[in-house]
Amino acid sequence: MQDYNYLHTNCFEITLELGCKKYPDASELPRYWNENKMALLNYIIQVHRGIKGTVYGYVESTLIPMENAIIKVTNITNSANPVPILHNINTDQFGNYYRLLTKGKYIVTALVDGFEPAVACIDVQHVPSINGPFIEAKQVDFLLLPTNLKQYSGLNSVETQPISKSFHVSGHLHDECLKQYSEMMNTIQQTKWVDV
Repeated sequence: MQDYNYLHTNCFEITLELGCKKYPDASELPRYWNENKMALLNYIIQVHRGIKGTVYGYVESTLIPMENAIIKVTNITNSANPVPILHNINTDQFGNYYRLLTKGKYIVTALVDGFEPAVACIDVQHVPSINGPFIEAKQVDFLLLPTNLKQYSGLNSVETQPISKSFHVSGHLHDECLKQYSEMMNTIQQTKWVDV
């Protein structure tokens, strides 16, 4: 079930085995809890590792949460060898997504049919720990523009209240991200692909 849930949904399921007895006596449960409490709590807090955010679409002068937007990630920690993460995730009905990522640098792309993709370059440095300060996953929000939108000048006056977020917008890359993205694309274009 774990493989199915991970590969075909946005769920991460585990089986935890803490001893050799399938059904330990009730009197042994406090010992199992005390021996594993910190590790279990530390595991739970790992949901804040990586990034989270919301994908919006600009539809008829309105921001609409995009359900089932695809979030694609490429690891560019080693810029000479970018590695696409093959497991994409999808946003929920409210446009929200959560993406577990280890420490490193990534290019994150939000995609929806009929909209221009939006790209963000992310540097994930935080590893959550039960013994450290609580820090949530990095917030990365996207604003997708329709492919048929002829004029982008109206975006300067897009009313985002009460959202008031900083977006990564279709077709716009921050300078540092543009540099990293260009380096990655150059590396990919120079790669010699071999049929096997």
